[in-house]
Amino acid sequence: MQHVFCDDTTLVDLRYLVAAEVFDLDDEDDDTPEVRPYGIGYVLEVGHTPQRLSTTYPTRQQRDSAFGRLVGMYQAWIAHVHTTDTAFN
Repeated sequence: MQHVFCDDTTLVDLRYLVAAEVFDLDDEDDDTPEVRPYGIGYVLEVGHTPQRLSTTYPTRQQRDSAFGRLVGMYQAWIAHVHTTDTAFN
């Protein structure tokens, strides 16, 4: 079972994922074209220490697509883990 989410700029091990959310940067403060205003924020727990990670995308559609894939993969991973756990009980 795949437990790693990846796209062009990010690699997230779903075994450590605690939370994820989408965000939009306020583009009024920065008019530079290289700013990528649509993002996903992650919290990973590695060795009982929370680690923060974020990835930004140039369009809302790309961000929403990536977030949809992340959520789907995470749900499949959790279902797989819990199915495996109950098989041995």
